[in-house]
Amino acid sequence: MKRERLWLWVQMVFTPASKRIWSMSANYDDIEEFAQAVKNHEVSEITESEYERADSISFEDAEKILNECSEKGIKYYSYESEGYPVQLKEIANPPAMMFFKGNLDFLNDKCIITVVGTRKPSEYSLSVADRICGDLIDRNIILVTGFAEGIDQYVNNVSINKNSFPVAVCGTALDYDYPKGSTELKNLIADKGVIISEYYPGCKVTSGSFSSRNRISVGLSKGVLFIEAARDSHGLDNYSHALYQGKAVFVVPPHDIYDKRYYGQRDLIRNECQPVFGAEDIIYALADGKTYDIGAVKSLGEFNLPAEDSVFFKENWDKKPAKRRKSKTQTVKADEETVSAVKVEYDSLDEVKARICRLLENKNMLADDIASEIGMEISDVLAELTELEMFGYIKSLPGKMFGL
Repeated sequence: MKRERLWLWVQMVFTPASKRIWSMSANYDDIEEFAQAVKNHEVSEITESEYERADSISFEDAEKILNECSEKGIKYYSYESEGYPVQLKEIANPPAMMFFKGNLDFLNDKCIITVVGTRKPSEYSLSVADRICGDLIDRNIILVTGFAEGIDQYVNNVSINKNSFPVAVCGTALDYDYPKGSTELKNLIADKGVIISEYYPGCKVTSGSFSSRNRISVGLSKGVLFIEAARDSHGLDNYSHALYQGKAVFVVPPHDIYDKRYYGQRDLIRNECQPVFGAEDIIYALADGKTYDIGAVKSLGEFNLPAEDSVFFKENWDKKPAKRRKSKTQTVKADEETVSAVKVEYDSLDEVKARICRLLENKNMLADDIASEIGMEISDVLAELTELEMFGYIKSLPGKMFGL
């Protein structure tokens, strides 16, 4: 338990979901070394409030919480635990600790889609959720939600009723009854799948906790499916996380383009997100585009779907993403020694993307630093980084860093 309690202690000092866990620990090789340095006030750029928490919280306090988890049937993984989801290690701000009920190990072997909706869905949206989500489950796709009322819990029940593996990511601690009266559903999800939180028992959460939750549910998945969203929907935060993480975004077309309940979907389609008319559109999009490394989607035959069922398939199957190309190995001289160097060609990229790649050839960089270096808005740079990552030129690293 020793190392898990150190991870939890660090999370308690910096607070759950804090990016500073990774930026502050970047120069340390080991969690024990980093935690002790924080405890001894040896880490530069630590804030006064963080040092106050480091002084007031003991390692024993963290261990007591882990003991409480065991008593309540709550399991836990730290970032370095063997069963920690590999997908989350690929996002910029992975949770330092994860608390869960059920079987978390199962996630590494499945293709997952995050489903987003509203707390008060229309009959149209419920009907679409039932059909598309049910068909996705029949094709061995696992569905994850944020466990809010409405569409989220409806989809969790669809997974349970179809004997699938329901997955829910909570924005509160697992022992807290939120949404109110949802304990029975939590237990059903844990019995058949897994329910997850990065918040330890007794941890106080804020409104920002739910956005932080979304980065985890999106991080677990290969894409995000929007079933219903108004223009001011908090669920649209999932789009931002998907864009930043380079995940596909699928949108159910509005039932009525002039009904404000669907304005969020309308805007997503305007932003060139993929409209879907059935589960097959999602399946073929994952199997063909953006990335070939999608876990369970190994072959189209696995899903038993005829190609003619999907308009997307028929129109886009020939379009393959650009590949990162390297020239032949060249020989150069340096300090009277002959060394081999591989020169990367960016002929297929536009000027901005090529410039970003050349910056990253020398060192890993924060998105903010890249934006400052090339004189662009951070939102525009994030969009460029997303496309570069999707096509395999760059990769995102913990701590909001990017590298080749």
